[in-house]
Amino acid sequence: MQGTIVKSTMATIQNGVMKADGKFWITQTDLNFEPFNEKLGLEQYTIARETILKVVECKGKGAGLVPITADAIEVFTQDGSSYQFILSNPSDWITILSNQTCA
Repeated sequence: MQGTIVKSTMATIQNGVMKADGKFWITQTDLNFEPFNEKLGLEQYTIARETILKVVECKGKGAGLVPITADAIEVFTQDGSSYQFILSNPSDWITILSNQTCA
């Protein structure tokens, strides 16, 4: 982990039907997610904040299909990737991630 943590919480990453609970945190330079159980096949993610194009609210889905919660964000990066995280207070996270000069 590099840099001072700006904000952290427990979250769920969703990749299609695959989900993993873990720790989600933001530093001044990176967005990070570390699953509690790496044996599920989803690894740790570190996304440089400077590569984030946009962050929007989305629906967390059961089985990757059925919306089950509105407490989720989707992060889009410059390389065309997107990442979905189910977490509380998504608007707070969008505000922080949309502000590249956040301290």
